[in-house]
Amino acid sequence: PGSGTNQFALPWNIFVDLSNTLYVADSINARIRRYYFGASTGTTIAGSTTNGSSSTQLNNPRTVFPYGDTIYVADSQNYRVQRFTNG
Repeated sequence: PGSGTNQFALPWNIFVDLSNTLYVADSINARIRRYYFGASTGTTIAGSTTNGSSSTQLNNPRTVFPYGDTIYVADSQNYRVQRFTNG
């Protein structure tokens, strides 16, 4: 466990899309990570390692759901669903 780019802290939910891209709701790290098929490293596509309530921050994200060019995140401690543009 940890906050490094190759670490998670309480990953809560994953989603695999039709392209076999893996999305991880990294709950304690307050971020969503994306891993393309076959990749060993991922990218933070939403949030950061700091909890917050601004429109670009998450606080204990629990679920991630990509749909087209949009990514929906259940941001549990902010009591909201966040919508991010994919990319």
